[in-house]
Amino acid sequence: MPSVSTSASATAEHAFTNPQDALHRIRELAHSNRDFANSLRHSHSTEEAAELAGAHGISIKPEVLWRHRGTLLSGGLPTWPG
Repeated sequence: MPSVSTSASATAEHAFTNPQDALHRIRELAHSNRDFANSLRHSHSTEEAAELAGAHGISIKPEVLWRHRGTLLSGGLPTWPG
């Protein structure tokens, strides 16, 4: 029978952050961290943006970013090609 810590770590490893929470965290980080905001603004794809967020501890699927393109930063950015 697996221990509780093994089960908990396995669950955390495969868990994704709540999409709304992740989007909120991305917006907050972009507001407080100019380098992150510039990198997000200049990302070429939702996959690249998701990897950038992941490097900052935010798990988000590219599909969620796609649905919210143009709403993460001021000025309607980022926009990714379809």
